[in-house]
Amino acid sequence: MVEKKAIGVLRVYSDKVREFNEKELQFLQAVADLSAIAIENTRLHQILQVRCELMTAHKNRIDDN
Repeated sequence: MVEKKAIGVLRVYSDKVREFNEKELQFLQAVADLSAIAIENTRLHQILQVRCELMTAHKNRIDDN
């Protein structure tokens, strides 16, 4: 979850049908939370990179005139 919005799903499988205990669920929640942060950081980095490239191109056009 990022800002109360689901951005993905974490699926976990076991070789046997069973219920995960509380400690395992807490660990999986932490993995999911860290994964969501990494995904969101990557998305924000890509946006920043595109904006930087656009600003550089704009500056180069201004400098050429």
